[in-house]
Amino acid sequence: MPERSLRRALELQGTSFRAIVEAVRFELARQLLADTDMSTCEIADAMDYGDASAFTRAFSLWTGTPPAAGRARLRTSATPGAARASP
Repeated sequence: MPERSLRRALELQGTSFRAIVEAVRFELARQLLADTDMSTCEIADAMDYGDASAFTRAFSLWTGTPPAAGRARLRTSATPGAARASP
């Protein structure tokens, strides 16, 4: 499919190639943080960010929290019974 046709088709769907790439990058980051013990540097490298601070900025923009806090939240929410726990 020609690039221009793809852009037009995505626009009709209310999205863009960049938005799809960002959504996929966020999902991959979320999975790596939740399911692995990779460091922030390793995740940044695996996702082809220039350095860990660039990944940290991107993750913070997506979630409002840095990767370490995101990892803790993701792992807590994945724990059976965590949703039922009361303070």
